[in-house]
Formats: sequence, C-alpha cells, structure tokens
Amino acid sequence: MVTIENEQSGKMVRVGVIVPQSNTTNEIEFNRLARPGLSFHFARIPLHTDLSHKNHLDSLSEDLEIAATHLGSCDCDLVVFGCTSDSMAFGDNALLPVISSAAGAPALTTATAITSTLADLNITRIAMASPYTEETNRKESAFLEGAGFKVVSAAGLSLNTSFEQIKKMSRVTADEVYQLALSVNQDNAEALLICCTDFNTLDVIEPLERELGKPVVTSNTATYSLVMKRLPFPGKRTGYGRILSDLPGQ
Repeated sequence: MVTIENEQSGKMVRVGVIVPQSNTTNEIEFNRLARPGLSFHFARIPLHTDLSHKNHLDSLSEDLEIAATHLGSCDCDLVVFGCTSDSMAFGDNALLPVISSAAGAPALTTATAITSTLADLNITRIAMASPYTEETNRKESAFLEGAGFKVVSAAGLSLNTSFEQIKKMSRVTADEVYQLALSVNQDNAEALLICCTDFNTLDVIEPLERELGKPVVTSNTATYSLVMKRLPFPGKRTGYGRILSDLPGQ
C-alpha cells in the first residue's frame, strides 16, 4: 500500500501510464476520470508484430524499462502498464520487476486490474468483447480461465492484424462498442468484460448495465479502480458504471 497526500496538503499525486504507441483512448478516459489532486502522465512504447513469445518479451521488457525510466523522472507515485493483451500474455511476474525497478515506484498491470475487479465483484462467469482477433480472444480467455473465471462467450472486431488496423481501435464509435457488447452477452454471464485500453467505453458502461442488469467491467475502468485502491485516493465517479461508483470518495 502506498501512503500519499493529496492536493489539500500541497502534493500532487502522479500516476505514470505506459501504453502502446497507437493508443489514444487511455489518456482521454483516465483524464476524464481524474479527480482534483491526481494527474496522469503517459509514455508510449513501440508495437511489435510477428515475434516469437520470447523475442516479444525481450523487446517488450526493453521498451518498458525505457518508458518507466522516463516516467520515473516525473516522481510518479505509481506506474501502470496500460495494455490488456501484452499484460495478459506475459503476466506480472515478468513485467512488474522491470517497470518498478526502472521507475523507482510501485507498478501494476491492466491484466491484474481486471482479475482483481472481477474477484471483488464475486464474478465467476463473464462474456467478453474486444477489438481483437479470435486468436487473441482465445489467449485472453485462457488467461482469465487460468485466473479462475469462465469465459462463456467472446467476440471481437479483428483489428489487431496490422499497424494501420490497430490504429482503428480508438476510432470505433461508442455505439459500435455498445452493439458489440450486446451481441456477446449471454444470460449465464454474470458480468460483461470489454477488453482493450484503446477502446472507447466510458459512455456505454451505464447504458449497458441498465440494459443487461449486470456489471460491465472495462480495461480502463478496472485499471483506474485499482489505481485508486492502491494509492489510496478518493476516486469515486458516478455516471461510469458500478465499479467506479463503489469507490470511496465524494
């Protein structure tokens, strides 16, 4: 647990966030959610394609070290790896030591934020929507099932096939995300999970929860929620779904 002060005592709380180079949504959503006294600072890392698992991890670790070093210069209280697919692919044991050491601060990943949030909700069965290919969805489903959750259905938009396609993730409209989420829902799913930190989700969470009568967890709201719990910081926000309205604070 990190002990920090807030703006009332004159100290800004700074959170560093590492995202893939094409990601333009994470910044927008985190800054929409940020409370007074809290600031988010972003660093980008290259996208790597067509690499073996080991080569991908080696390249990713080098990139994370550089980005975390830069964020460390901001004296961040916490550093986040805001990428769902890579954090699920490689896990905290491989990634967090690199980030924490380079940044000189505690770190967390979106993968752990998602599993932590689902566990806090006592969820065991989920439907999953994403902008990813079927192959990537299978890998993420395997990660989630390894963490104790049953993925009862999954669907994606197959946008992670090239750099130009990946850049389209942030251009998917909120209405399209809403329709994708509705299409993947199953009656036996206790919650809906929308994966990808570059997917526009803030404006569809509450409408989906009203329509489906179940919690909606997204990569960014789960990550923001865990950031607030780790700091701790009064991060409650209304209008963006159950998990953020349940946070402490006004």
